[in-house]
Amino acid sequence: MAESLRDRQKHLTEQAIVTALAEHVARAGSLDFTVADIADRAGVSARTIYNHFGDRQGLIDALSDHAGAEMDRRGGTEIPDSLPELPGLIATNFAAMEAVAPLAEVFARLDNAATAPAGHSLRTRLIIALVRRRYPHLTERQTEAIGVMIRQLASSALWYRLTREHGLTTEEAAAVAEWTMRLQVEALERGDHPLSGTGHDG
Repeated sequence: MAESLRDRQKHLTEQAIVTALAEHVARAGSLDFTVADIADRAGVSARTIYNHFGDRQGLIDALSDHAGAEMDRRGGTEIPDSLPELPGLIATNFAAMEAVAPLAEVFARLDNAATAPAGHSLRTRLIIALVRRRYPHLTERQTEAIGVMIRQLASSALWYRLTREHGLTTEEAAAVAEWTMRLQVEALERGDHPLSGTGHDG
C-alpha cells in the first residue's frame, strides 16, 4: 500500500526531530537536553514534539532506535537465534558502535535505569531467553543472572570502558569480550554454572 501524504509528512517530521536530537546529543556528549532545545534545532514547536513522541523519554527511545538503525547500516547485528552464536557477533557490533561513536558513547554512559531506552531492557530479556532455551534445567535465578552477565559483555557500556577508559582499540576490546563470553558459554555447555549450592538457586 502506498504511503499516504499525511503519513509521509509525519515520517519526515519525526525524522527531522530525531536527527536534530542526535546532532544535539552528539555535540553535547550527554542526554542533557530540553524539548525546547530540540524544537528550536528541528524548526518545529515543542507541541509538535509532544504530539509525535509523547514525552522526553519517548524522544530518548526514538534516539536509541535511530542509533540502532545507524549501527545496522554499518553491519551491526541483532540478537542471534542461539547463545553460542553470540560471541562471534561482538567484533561486528563493537565496530558498528565505533562507527556511530558520538551516539554510542552517550548511551554507554547511561547509569539511570529510569532514563535507559526501552531497547536496552529488551535486548537483556532476549539474551535471558536464549539462556533459558539453551539450558532449561537452570533455575530462573540462575538464568537471569547468567543472561544479565552475558548481556554486559556485548554492551556499549563495555565497549566504552575498554576503549575510552582503558585505551584498548576496538579490535582488542572485541577480542577480549569475545574470549570472555566464549569461556562463559563453554562453562555452561559442560554444566559449570554459578549460584549452585549458594542458597541463591531456588
